Amino acid sequence: MIIICEDKLLLNMFHEDIIQNNKSTYISQIGVLTIKSLLPDNKIIGNRIDYERFYEELKLWKYYRIGENESLLNILDKENPYIYFKERDNSICARIIPIIVANKDFEIIEEEVIKNILFTTGSISDLLEWILLSKIIDMMVFNQDNILDSAKDYLINISQVDFLGKYRDLYTIPLTHFPGNFTVNFEKARVDLISLLNGIDVNDYYYLKDIVNIIKEKEPETLIGNIVYNARIESNSFNKVNNFYHSMNAYTMRLRKGRVNPEVLTIDKYILPDVFDFEENEVFFHSLLKDSKVIKKEMSNNTLISSIKTKTGMYTFKKDLV
Repeated sequence: MIIICEDKLLLNMFHEDIIQNNKSTYISQIGVLTIKSLLPDNKIIGNRIDYERFYEELKLWKYYRIGENESLLNILDKENPYIYFKERDNSICARIIPIIVANKDFEIIEEEVIKNILFTTGSISDLLEWILLSKIIDMMVFNQDNILDSAKDYLINISQVDFLGKYRDLYTIPLTHFPGNFTVNFEKARVDLISLLNGIDVNDYYYLKDIVNIIKEKEPETLIGNIVYNARIESNSFNKVNNFYHSMNAYTMRLRKGRVNPEVLTIDKYILPDVFDFEENEVFFHSLLKDSKVIKKEMSNNTLISSIKTKTGMYTFKKDLV
């Protein structure tokens, strides 16, 4: 039995991003902006995504991103139905890990994970795989027994009717644009995932397959597999994670324990000036960046580049002018 520590999941996500890419990429960036978008619930101990904040963070991220993600850019630029419903979104991992770590109540985790997935992708495969992974990771955090059997029961009990009744309106692109038969595809994906949990090999769902192998005490092969595997109680190697990511992890644990006042985090009125409007040495306020200063501004190959210093670090914003 592998027992994982919730306070190591985020650190491992940042660590594995650096290990696999030789630097921090959009995986870490998306993880951070997800954390920044979490707001404590006013009624219970739990944290939910503020989607006005999340969307504004993504719009800003577009200009300082490190690496590409078609699903995220599609939501910001085109909202192409084919990309939304068919492309797999590999940024989901960076978004569900903060949600899991920030919450003790799986009902909140389940709802927030579903909402966040549907924000960028309507892929049924992504949806069911990552809901199931969220359930399994949550059970591993709480050291529950018979995880795979419980995961099967959980998946079997997901009602397609209830799901659509609750979440249909949260699809960024309406289901009327879904290419194919949603009901048939949903049930096929469910059967495939149950088969995988029963030990039958399928040609998809590599992340779930990796987590199942870890539970069976095999070595991990994917990003999420390494994140979970290295969050074991006995594991403690975060030598490549800088202080900023450690502080984000500590902050998320405070959210988990209900120790953050939501009033401190709420933005009553967004002040979002165009960061490219400011010249070198100018200072300005931005609701997401806070107090900021332009350190350097230049043009290179029809790309406007602005290096901006904030309290949390230096950002390099880039905008193509053609």
